[in-house]
Amino acid sequence: MGKAFGRLVLIALVVFGLWYVFSHYRGAANFGCNVAAGDVAHAATGGCPDSVAQADSNAQWAGARIDTIKDERVTTGLFYDEDGHEHKYDSSQNSDSDTALQVGRQLGVFPKVGRPSVVDHVEVKVAAVMRSTGVTTGVLVINNPAGPCARAGISVEPMSCLASMPRVLPPAATLVVWWRQSDGGLKNQIFRGGQ
Repeated sequence: MGKAFGRLVLIALVVFGLWYVFSHYRGAANFGCNVAAGDVAHAATGGCPDSVAQADSNAQWAGARIDTIKDERVTTGLFYDEDGHEHKYDSSQNSDSDTALQVGRQLGVFPKVGRPSVVDHVEVKVAAVMRSTGVTTGVLVINNPAGPCARAGISVEPMSCLASMPRVLPPAATLVVWWRQSDGGLKNQIFRGGQ
């Protein structure tokens, strides 16, 4: 009876531990609103979206999220999936670039040889992850004041990032990208898959 009771207690502790981790993880993943102490007030004002549909049109929320990455040295983005989980990407050459290259090659968007620099763009990385994981709706905030698919304040040639986005995104998928312009104004652009 002592061993059975001990096992029961152990199982109860494991279940409690899993519940505790899961409940706190889900709360922290609520569209980035619980990331920092200053965000608690933001969430209390009602500025925190309850769904990705609310996030894609919520400029107050997008601006607060952009402010958390504004000092990053390279273009950095925070992607929010359909469940509100936050995923961070940047424009450095990394494993996310490799994923974008692989997905783009499978789709025929990128050539079978060579490595186009477009795979380092945050937007293309996010589109590739959406394609490979089946996510069809998301919101991305970026710290580049020139907007999506731009480098050093100059838009990239049309056959690069902007042209690749609709082809890399899953068919009928929607990705809303928010950024803060140099004058402080917030803008967004909608990318749709299959166009």
